[in-house]
Amino acid sequence: MKTMIKNMFTKTEKDVDLKEIKTQTSSKELNNNLQKAYDVAKKYVDDNDYRITYSNNEISKIIFEKLNESNLTQNRRKKIAKQIFYVIVEPTIKKINTLFSLVYKVNESKGKYRITKSQKEIDIQSKRKAWKEFRDQAEKARLEYVEEKGVFYKTK
Repeated sequence: MKTMIKNMFTKTEKDVDLKEIKTQTSSKELNNNLQKAYDVAKKYVDDNDYRITYSNNEISKIIFEKLNESNLTQNRRKKIAKQIFYVIVEPTIKKINTLFSLVYKVNESKGKYRITKSQKEIDIQSKRKAWKEFRDQAEKARLEYVEEKGVFYKTK
């Protein structure tokens, strides 16, 4: 997965080590790296059939938002740069949602992006939960049966 993501960069960008993304905190560099992170997030969502929500409404794509420079303190720049690095190197739902949350706080946007699992995955997990409950009930009934049977045949 990491080599696939590294191949997304152009030749000039390959020369820059991925770890340098953490230290690039100027506004222009942050916005460029944020655009790359958004592209990686889009690809990750498409590959895994996840859903994107914006203010609890499901949408089909992520729209890039530049960072609001008036709210960028050096500490926030470092946090965003570090989170961009994490998303680019190995994207996960948690890492991408954390990046979206940071961008939301900096930009003071009206809505917030969030990546959620696909509907099929949610259905599978709910069915597994129901199956576990039925399994526990079946085990309890089996133990009652074994106990009752043992008492009956031992007294005979």
